[in-house]
Amino acid sequence: MDTLQKLVDSDFTTKTGIKVKISVMPDPNKLILAASAGTTPDVSLGLGSHMPFDFAIREAAYDLTEFDDFWTYAERFAPGTLVPYIFDDGVYAIPESLNFNALVYRKDIFETLDIMVPETWQEVVQILPELQRYGMNFYLPISDGLSGLKWFYQTSPFIYMMDGELYNENGTSVAIDSANSVKGLDFLISMFTKYSLPKQVMVFSNSFRYGSLPIGIVDFNQYLQIKNVAPELVGQWEITSIPGMAQENGDISRWYIANGTNGMILNNSDKKDESWEFLKWWQDTEVQTTYSYNLQSTFGEEFVWLSGNTEALANAPIDNSDKQVILESIDWIRDVPRTPGQYMLERGLSDIWYKGVFDDYSTRFIVDVQTLTINREIERKMIEFGFIDEDGNQLKEFVIRDLDWVLEQIELAKGGE
Repeated sequence: MDTLQKLVDSDFTTKTGIKVKISVMPDPNKLILAASAGTTPDVSLGLGSHMPFDFAIREAAYDLTEFDDFWTYAERFAPGTLVPYIFDDGVYAIPESLNFNALVYRKDIFETLDIMVPETWQEVVQILPELQRYGMNFYLPISDGLSGLKWFYQTSPFIYMMDGELYNENGTSVAIDSANSVKGLDFLISMFTKYSLPKQVMVFSNSFRYGSLPIGIVDFNQYLQIKNVAPELVGQWEITSIPGMAQENGDISRWYIANGTNGMILNNSDKKDESWEFLKWWQDTEVQTTYSYNLQSTFGEEFVWLSGNTEALANAPIDNSDKQVILESIDWIRDVPRTPGQYMLERGLSDIWYKGVFDDYSTRFIVDVQTLTINREIERKMIEFGFIDEDGNQLKEFVIRDLDWVLEQIELAKGGE
């Protein structure tokens, strides 16, 4: 906070004359209470990806597309990171920081055993017998033993890789029972039942360090852990693009779910234009680059700020080879659209994995059971927010906007067709 306040005072206020006071709210959930009381700040930073939608549907966040230059400005972000902030054709937040997925592997072990680094999940299946013959295995993030509930980023990537969907077009029901979605969930479950991936890993960086899990999918936090807890492995490991699903046309689908923090303007603000100027300044390439280096010089090399601005990300103080992998990987981010009742979908996907892996239920059966439960909750929330009535009649439209819609809006802002 001190670093940001100094940067604001010395740069933003000097240039614009707009004074900004930054303070910390330890519990961001109290913003909803503040919105009800009409005491919200003008701008909130560092929010989780689920919060802008919760504010937008309650008319507590401001639609940033009301600013004429929004879609031109949005070009600096990875398109998939904007998806969870969309409601009713409005966008209610901008990405502030970023996350990513990459494949990390021990070069020394793979070279010694002469094992290929997999490009596809089909190749992952091919190398598993050789790894397991030596008492080693492959790590998937859903094995993370620190949380009982499995989140979208752990359960849903294979659905997207296999061209499945999570919702129908109007968001009133889920599409996880479609053929491609079931295929993706079945492959996820089979990795643990048929191919014997570890079901629970408490700390992947330790297993990676000692060689029992010499390969796996990591996010930014795990990447930093490996760099900082295993200095003796310098030069013996590296990251590359995550495996994807080979398509019939020869392409490889590498979709994954990741999100960072975001910034939004509160609807109660009477300084919306000034707030927008502040957000644009905050995500300016030069400002984000300066902030990143200031933080590292203050807190040490182990602290890295991964900006949501892709141009600033290219300037981040990270090893150049790793940075190129990160820059390539963010094109495959495809975050999950938010809807009323989406928490039940997240919980349902988690239950599908548990029942398929630990209770040996067939994937189709547990998907059908969960689909009924999830759809009931979505219907209840749609009634609560006035999209349908008690008889299921549509009162107002709710449309799912995904990655393709974001790309279309950015192209239209460029003057494209």
